[in-house]
Amino acid sequence: MTVGLESQSSTSRVVALVDNNYAQREPMRAFLASSLNHFAVIPHTLLQEWHKRSAALTMRQHLQIACAFPSQILILKDTRDLLHLSGRPESLLMRLIDRRQTRDFAAYCETVITKPLNAAIEEQFAAHEQYTGETMQALTLEAHKMMALFAKWDDPSYAHGFTRQELRDLMGAVDRGTPLTTELQQKTFRKAIEQAATQFRAHGVDASKIPQDFSELANLLGFRFGAMMVGLYVMWRNKPGTYPSGDKQALNWLNDLKFAAQATYFDDFRTHEVKRLLPVYQIGMSLITALGGYTNCGRYETLPQRLAQIG
Repeated sequence: MTVGLESQSSTSRVVALVDNNYAQREPMRAFLASSLNHFAVIPHTLLQEWHKRSAALTMRQHLQIACAFPSQILILKDTRDLLHLSGRPESLLMRLIDRRQTRDFAAYCETVITKPLNAAIEEQFAAHEQYTGETMQALTLEAHKMMALFAKWDDPSYAHGFTRQELRDLMGAVDRGTPLTTELQQKTFRKAIEQAATQFRAHGVDASKIPQDFSELANLLGFRFGAMMVGLYVMWRNKPGTYPSGDKQALNWLNDLKFAAQATYFDDFRTHEVKRLLPVYQIGMSLITALGGYTNCGRYETLPQRLAQIG
């Protein structure tokens, strides 16, 4: 069954980030059709997934549901732009949204998605597919680096790893709900911050712009991705096993973390992978909220009036 990670009534405003496996299925249609106050947020991570192969066919097929409700679709800025946003909570929702692409989404549907396929449209998608292929190669390397880092964290002899006792404490923490010690909680926080710093360096974020205030730090996408990395690690140490070694599986997990990190800003995360992602998402969110990070910004801001300003 496809459900969101947070239960909402059909009459309240819900701004939910959707991943690629949810956006193409009927629960997406039901979610949008049930209320004009339901909005689906489409991240560039989703569009990358659909541009990977047979882009013209895949995009035109999978965007049909979104194109049936264009006024309820919000397009996020791309990952690089999101990483460069400040952690200031004021008007955060509107700063996350790509205003031009959101404003033009209905026209895009009419001229590209629902219009009969022609050579110009095919050429446009072919260019996107080639660019996405190059991007996926880089992301695959990043995914394997993440798995290698997890393996280092498992090694008690590694200076920045977890001790044997800490690894034992992590085992069963998710299933049994056993509270982590204060020291281990602090260590997981440090891991999230370390990974945030790695993201900032990789994307050229000026170190002077990284906030010292913890609540603003928790609002940065780099930190939120680091929190999801820690969530994934804790989940895997809950039931120790080998880390994914294949390109596809490693890349899928990296993209899942990107979806989850971006979803933390909104009222809900809609995915078909609830069982797989829920523990990761909850652990990551616990790190974000513990620092006073900004969540549920769809409920916090007056969305309909602000949407009118996009155009």
